[in-house]
Amino acid sequence: MGSYVQGNLTNGEEVIVEAKVSWLNQLKFLLFGIIALIVAIAFFGSNTVVALVALVIAILFFASPYINVISTELVMTNKRVLGKFGFISRETCDICLDKIEGFSFSQGILERILGYGHIIVKGSGDNTTPFPCIADPPNTNKKLNEKLDEFHEKAKSSN
Repeated sequence: MGSYVQGNLTNGEEVIVEAKVSWLNQLKFLLFGIIALIVAIAFFGSNTVVALVALVIAILFFASPYINVISTELVMTNKRVLGKFGFISRETCDICLDKIEGFSFSQGILERILGYGHIIVKGSGDNTTPFPCIADPPNTNKKLNEKLDEFHEKAKSSN
């Protein structure tokens, strides 16, 4: 669980479901990082400027996956759904469970092959928030909807 979620939990609030970000989505960054590193090594003796630029690019490509993974959080607590994605620009989601109509997911062909996709939080009205690069979206979506159903059943029986 990340720092945004930890810092925003209220008294008596417990995390029920935590969605994980897929590292497989980050393969393209790692591949470009390896290519840039190979270029840096190839030019190290002959052209220092090109080697240094390629090395900086490689570092950026290696850092990007880590930043993407640690900067995306999505959890369901016993009271609400909390989420954040983005590093420099940030988007957050904080919706009480009684205002959530459901969850869904989307996956393209490559996403389906690699096992990641987008979880979409559907709030009341037209409020929808997609969370990118979530691992195993069918199973995560199922868990989220099951826990939401349990919450709604409890709310009905207590009234």
